[in-house]
Amino acid sequence: MLSCADWSPPYSWCPLSGPGFESRRRRAKTPNETATPHPWPRPRRSTRPISRLAMDRIKDKLNALSSKADSLEKENDSLRAEVRQLNQDLAAKVALIETLHAKVQAAERALDAADDAAEEVKRLVAKLNMLEIEADNSERQIKAIEAERDSWEKKYEEQSQKHLATRKELDELALHLENL
Repeated sequence: MLSCADWSPPYSWCPLSGPGFESRRRRAKTPNETATPHPWPRPRRSTRPISRLAMDRIKDKLNALSSKADSLEKENDSLRAEVRQLNQDLAAKVALIETLHAKVQAAERALDAADDAAEEVKRLVAKLNMLEIEADNSERQIKAIEAERDSWEKKYEEQSQKHLATRKELDELALHLENL
C-alpha cells in the first residue's frame, strides 16, 4: 500500500504531500541508531507515472470517500443533536423522578401520621368503650343503691308509723292509766 509520503512531488492532488509535510517522510537512520524492522514491507517506488485511468479511479475513490465523510459528518451531527436532546430529556426525567420521590416521601410521612392517628383513635375508642362499660356499671350500681335506699326509706316509714302507732297506744295507755 502506498502512502502519500512515498509518492513523488508531481502528484499535487495528494493532501499529505507538498510543503509542510516533509516531517512525515522517513528520515534516514544514522549509523549509531539501531535499525528497527518496518511493520509492513515498503512498497517499491515506481519510476513510471500513474496512468490517467488509474488517476481517475483514485480521484473517484477520493470523491466517494469525501462524500461519504460528509454524509457521516452530517449523520454524526444529527446523532449529536439527538444525544443532546436525549440528555435534556434524561435531565427532565431525573428532575421529575426527584420531584415524584419527594412527593412519595411526603405521602409516606402523611401515611405514617395517619397510621399514628388511627392507632390513637383505636386507643381512644377502646378507652371510651371501657368508660361506657364503667358508666353502665356505675349506673346499675346507682340504681341498685337507689332501690336499696327506697327500700330503706319505705322500711323507715313503716317503722316510723309503727313507732307513732305504738307511741299513740302508749300515750293512750298512759292517759288511761292516769284516768284510773
